[in-house]
Amino acid sequence: MKTFLTFVSVSFSLNALAYKPNAGPGCHSLSTQIAEHAPSQVLKIGTSNNGVREYILDLPQSWKVEQPSPLIIAFHGKNQENLEFRKQTQLSEHHFNNEAIVAYPQAIDKQWTGDPASPPLSQIDDIKFAGHLIEHVTQIFCVDMRRIYAVGFSNGGGLTQLLACDPTVSSKLAAVAIASGAFYLDESLKEPLFGHCTPAHTPLPAMEFHGTKDPVIHYHGKGTPDGQTFDIANWGPTWAERNGCQAGQESENTMLFGNLVERMAWKCGSSKDTVLHYCIQDFGHGWPSAQKQGDDDQRYGPSPFNATPIIMEFFGKHTLPEINKSFRDEL
Repeated sequence: MKTFLTFVSVSFSLNALAYKPNAGPGCHSLSTQIAEHAPSQVLKIGTSNNGVREYILDLPQSWKVEQPSPLIIAFHGKNQENLEFRKQTQLSEHHFNNEAIVAYPQAIDKQWTGDPASPPLSQIDDIKFAGHLIEHVTQIFCVDMRRIYAVGFSNGGGLTQLLACDPTVSSKLAAVAIASGAFYLDESLKEPLFGHCTPAHTPLPAMEFHGTKDPVIHYHGKGTPDGQTFDIANWGPTWAERNGCQAGQESENTMLFGNLVERMAWKCGSSKDTVLHYCIQDFGHGWPSAQKQGDDDQRYGPSPFNATPIIMEFFGKHTLPEINKSFRDEL
């Protein structure tokens, strides 16, 4: 069934009046004082086999040293800098986000695990790195451990999917969001990655945006110069099945912006909009936004809407159901 409406953006906020945050270890550490007067900074994190890595960390305008804040980890696309991704998404802009801390890690050689050209996990394991990054940020800053999210574009979107499918890292994630996700068949990779998915908890809310004319990650999954990709049309039903939604459930479809965007939603039990997919007619490969960007030749111009406020609203509806213990030793 299709309905028609005009979208109104909503900022990131939690709707549960009786909600109680789970204060992370950084809420009780004197190290939180280092960030009190630094709303944006570049921080370093040591890794066991890839040396020191950097990430940009932005604090929201409402941030307070001992007040648990949501955390968003944002993964840029292939051949992209985290600074560029930060500018494109505007995830740190106060008119979209006045509550969440945002961390923008930088990939080694500008590519993440999950790309056909990326090294095997034995050399660079960005799934494990993402887990360490979450722990690093939550040790330094006061984070609500029930409100940690991941978002990614293209190759970064592929990594975001891998995090949601990893039984260790996904235990920390309340929801994920992906734009122009690069999901490769295992035969296109150096080792199997996307063919196996075991989230630590279900449902794990997930959303994805994709253009029907994406020239890089084709909507219907035909081969690319990098390798064969999954059919994006199957992404929503597959996640609905993983999340234990009703078998054979059809999505509730809504046409937006003069029929240029189809919003597909799947319900899991009493949880509405657990899985969301936005199919954008004639859009290419890029972050959906109504503003002009440097990659408009690949995006095929601005999209009819901004994805960021939709993502923030989606995140604002979802939290981890209960406290999870530290997983330092598991990483």
